[in-house]
Amino acid sequence: MSLLLALICLGAVAGGAALLLLGVRRLPLLTAVRPPPGPLPTVSVVIAARDEAAHIAATVRALLAAATPGLEVVVVDDRSGDGTWGALEGLAVDPRLRRIRLDRLPPGWLGKNHALARGAAAARGEWLLFMDADVRLEPGALPRALAEAGRQRLDHLAVFPSLEARGLVLRLMLLQFAMSFLAWFRPWRLPEDRRAYVGVGAFNLVRAAAYRRAGGHAAFALSPLDDMMLGRVVARAGGRSAAALSGGLVRLAWYPSAGEMIRHFEKNAFAAFGFRLTRLVALTAVIALLGLWPWLGLALATGLERALHAATVAVTVLVHGVLARGSGWPVWIGLASPLGTLAMLWLWWRGSLLACWRGAVRWRGTTYPLAALRAHHDRLMRD
Repeated sequence: MSLLLALICLGAVAGGAALLLLGVRRLPLLTAVRPPPGPLPTVSVVIAARDEAAHIAATVRALLAAATPGLEVVVVDDRSGDGTWGALEGLAVDPRLRRIRLDRLPPGWLGKNHALARGAAAARGEWLLFMDADVRLEPGALPRALAEAGRQRLDHLAVFPSLEARGLVLRLMLLQFAMSFLAWFRPWRLPEDRRAYVGVGAFNLVRAAAYRRAGGHAAFALSPLDDMMLGRVVARAGGRSAAALSGGLVRLAWYPSAGEMIRHFEKNAFAAFGFRLTRLVALTAVIALLGLWPWLGLALATGLERALHAATVAVTVLVHGVLARGSGWPVWIGLASPLGTLAMLWLWWRGSLLACWRGAVRWRGTTYPLAALRAHHDRLMRD
């Protein structure tokens, strides 16, 4: 029985690795895009900022310095208490920057979703770029993204950022997250499969008309997975979506440490499983079988079974190495992949159990009842 499981495990890991690596190669690179001559569409960058005084000025300054034609930057200060509004005071003289200050959160809204909805309502661009407050865009990133969207006749383009991270465990967690995300959603299918959808909080570019036709953020007002749900509602409204790799043109230092990543995922951890522990249990079993058991078998098994486990481990290390190289990290990082697997499992279980114990998700000073979040999610997924 254990020999059969080892064989199944090898087949699943090898097949998944081939699908993932070949799929990623199908994603276009922004660095390979050349904007056509002539004017591009106007674009409004919409940023929800809550207690982002440490990041927001540098982010906005970089956007304005890129001198993108037709650019507007809309920053929505969502009830900040750390000086976020004042951090932009010196930049507010630039007419391309618009600031909106919110002092209250209406019922039935997640704070970030409400802030982005308010920013989008005030935006004047033909395209809207929803971007996190700590993302850095290199000069040329926006024109290339607009050009790629035009080339493919898209209504929505999600761009995966280049992640900056220090520390072995954090890098392993990010690789584990990226592999799980890519394997599950397979964003390279988007142009051909209208049922598929994806979204990236760091860079969600959407045609303003398509956004409004899909209902905007009001369509998923209480969803913690706002970036993904944007891709979903645009696709369900008949929009055409695609994903791309930034090739370093979109950069994000997502979390300063593994501990911060675990704490900050409290908002999204349980939502990723539809607020159902049964789904988390099922995924945990799959991850343990594919990501942990081969390493244990490599140490304890013998003969053919050990050889199968060794092959599975080799494929795992190879995939980690390829993805790590794309981020400029050491290719040997996969040799410690069980650490990342265990840390990600802890992240999911910690966030999910905290939500169940509290009966709510707490995020940035606001409490959202779990029953309301689950009911809203179920309605979204039925549509």
